[in-house]
Amino acid sequence: MSDRGGVRSSARLSGESTAAIAASAAARTAPQGRGRPVSTTAAAAQRRARAAERAAEVEDSPRVLRDKCRRLARALRNAKHLVRVSARPPTFLTTAGRTVSGRGCSAARLSGERVEVSRAQPTFTHMALTALWARGALKFVVSQNCDGLHLRAGLPRRALAELHGDMFAELCAPCRRVYLRAFDTTERTARHAHGTRRLCHACGAELRDSIVHFGERGRAAWPLNWAGALRHAARADVVLCLGSSLKVLRRYPRLWRMQSAPRARPALYIVNLQWTPKDSVAALKINARCDAVMQQVARRLRLRVPRYRAALDPVLAHAEPLDEAEAHTTRRVPLQVPRDLEPRADHWEPSSPSASDSDEELPLRHLAARLRAEAAEAESAPTSAKGPPPPRPRHSRLPLRPRPPLRPRPHSSLPLPRQTACTPFR
Repeated sequence: MSDRGGVRSSARLSGESTAAIAASAAARTAPQGRGRPVSTTAAAAQRRARAAERAAEVEDSPRVLRDKCRRLARALRNAKHLVRVSARPPTFLTTAGRTVSGRGCSAARLSGERVEVSRAQPTFTHMALTALWARGALKFVVSQNCDGLHLRAGLPRRALAELHGDMFAELCAPCRRVYLRAFDTTERTARHAHGTRRLCHACGAELRDSIVHFGERGRAAWPLNWAGALRHAARADVVLCLGSSLKVLRRYPRLWRMQSAPRARPALYIVNLQWTPKDSVAALKINARCDAVMQQVARRLRLRVPRYRAALDPVLAHAEPLDEAEAHTTRRVPLQVPRDLEPRADHWEPSSPSASDSDEELPLRHLAARLRAEAAEAESAPTSAKGPPPPRPRHSRLPLRPRPPLRPRPHSSLPLPRQTACTPFR
């Protein structure tokens, strides 16, 4: 019984632990200021600071951007199966030459004026991706946008997966027909209400838009094309993310092959001004705008990027016009093919090289032009008073090394006899 005084029972331990926990909880939840707990206030402040830091746009310096673009161009050149992923649309350029930024099918406000995203045109980045696909360097594009700019830039349907739909496409569920329109088909649709009030010409069923809203699951084979996205994601060795926050696409583990070992996953290259959840596992993160990066990459890859022309727009060329009985179903003005008042070049001109670029980084034609200019300046320079310079030999020869003197060789390999003194003849 005397030994029990030095032994702490489980009841006493539970009682003391309960008291300690209660004391610590009371200390943590002590009111401060407006009555909020200290831990809650500090945690909220940390969350706000972290959110502000992640939302800040950071841009690399020109020298750092040039080095990163060189690494990206080398990776794209050596890639065997390149897949491009995008979530947030890059900078849009409207027909009036105004810059618009938006998300999905909503409209953006610019200087107090409401501008429709459907009036946007493909940018240099869209056309560069199409040129990369035409060369064979790019295999597939996974887009979370529903603006249809990749399709309008000339990328074929088999090389594109628009996971959230296309604002220019209408679907007929019974007969699986797709109708392309020259206007935004999401004017009267909403979440869980996708009817467009237009009928299919084949079966008479009501058409539906192809947009996948938050909380919905798309089942259309096109334009979602999940089968193609998963097939190319399983074979990709390089994934390029342009203008993507990756906050939604990270929830699709099969696109990133998360079931594989880290070494078996594709190399990830991210181009974005803000923080993304994949920055820690990316092989390279470039803090710059998409057009600025793709211009440098196209110059290093010697890629001819065509300009966008509405006359060659496949969406406008294959758009189904509305009948007179369907004219009341929309108030949007269809897109028209504008007439180019000023002639423009068919391709984008490569950006002028900076003074810090070396000869190895410049394209061959720029280097040849520089050599021709230097030769012309040397020929046009006035000669000195001593007379014209000596003519240069056609073939420059290396100076001959002096040969060592020849040593006399004996006629026989046998050693010569020793010379003896001559004796007079008797």
